[in-house]
Amino acid sequence: MNILKLKSDIINYLFIVAIFSAYSLFKISSFYVQIVFVCMIIIYFLSICFISFNREKMDTYIITLCFMIYLLLNWLTKSNATVTSLILVSFYFGLIFLTYRDIEENKFNKLIDIYIKVVSILAIYGIYQFFGRKYGLPFSDLRISQHMVGGFNWSNKINIANNTYYRSNAICLEPSFFSQYLAMNIGFLLVKFDNNLKDYKIIFLMIINFIALVMSFSGSGVLLLITILLWYFIKNISIKHMLKYLLIGALTITIIIMICLILNKVYLINNIISYFLSRINEFHKSKMSGSVRFRESYLNMMGLISQYPVFGKGIGSTFNWFEIRTSTIARVTSEIGILGIVLWILFLISLVNKNNIKNKYYNIILIFIFLGNILGENFATAFYWAFIYLVNCKIVFKNKK
Repeated sequence: MNILKLKSDIINYLFIVAIFSAYSLFKISSFYVQIVFVCMIIIYFLSICFISFNREKMDTYIITLCFMIYLLLNWLTKSNATVTSLILVSFYFGLIFLTYRDIEENKFNKLIDIYIKVVSILAIYGIYQFFGRKYGLPFSDLRISQHMVGGFNWSNKINIANNTYYRSNAICLEPSFFSQYLAMNIGFLLVKFDNNLKDYKIIFLMIINFIALVMSFSGSGVLLLITILLWYFIKNISIKHMLKYLLIGALTITIIIMICLILNKVYLINNIISYFLSRINEFHKSKMSGSVRFRESYLNMMGLISQYPVFGKGIGSTFNWFEIRTSTIARVTSEIGILGIVLWILFLISLVNKNNIKNKYYNIILIFIFLGNILGENFATAFYWAFIYLVNCKIVFKNKK
């Protein structure tokens, strides 16, 4: 068996495996060992005899090394710092040195095709799940006793028109993660459709994914989708395609209306729209999701920064501070200070390979990685780092070196 090929394949498919991060193999103390985490450990073992550094990524390597040294110093000098957080984050950063590889564009695109199929299947299941939970249908929840990651949120209720519904999350840790996977998938499908305007199966899949996103009732997925669409239309759209996209939008709305007509609940449309608009108003309502994630997390961050400006309170010191652990920016700044957030931003920027920008799928993943810093706390989450390792590559375009 070719060890280097096996290692490369594991790296490439990590982001697919990460979709199943709500499930764990076993638990060590308070740490849940997920399949994606085991795959990362395997990468370390496979790299023992094949460690090499690519000169093209020296800027990323230097920043990563500086970050790891800084984390160690932070832990040594801060009494509130925790060794478990230091080890976990250093574990993720260490893989940056081992995951850079060349990958042919055709293979990279095939990886996205697999993602599209997996997430589209989950979208179909997510729609079934939404109605299944309401009407008591079988297999509405695919939970495995003793193997669910702590914090999984599969009982998230909403009230629409005096009716209680469960937000769809398919098999993801919570509806927010599901909606972000769907938003990226819609972006990927849009790219495929733009390359083949006669493939109407893609339109069907986009509609299915969008309906599933709506049924997650998650603002983070909507925000990510809007960002992806704005980028795509500004950079890539041509006037001759505009009518096609308007048709897709009209068709999607028509299907949603038809579903409501079949269920004799047309009024749900207005209430669904009102629900998403109300999420904007959450910004000013204390303890509400929108306020905690986009306002209170930063207010708490500013309070800590006023006390620990440069080096922060200590890596892992906000473990039980929910209002801060809802934003990557808030967590990183609070725990390792202004210097830490600067290093984090420089690290993310260094990941961008100008050569790869020609691939539209690559751009969509970058949008997710950067926007993910405000959509949730991803500094030490395996599924987020799996996408970082995916873009830590050089895409080799056909007839180009």
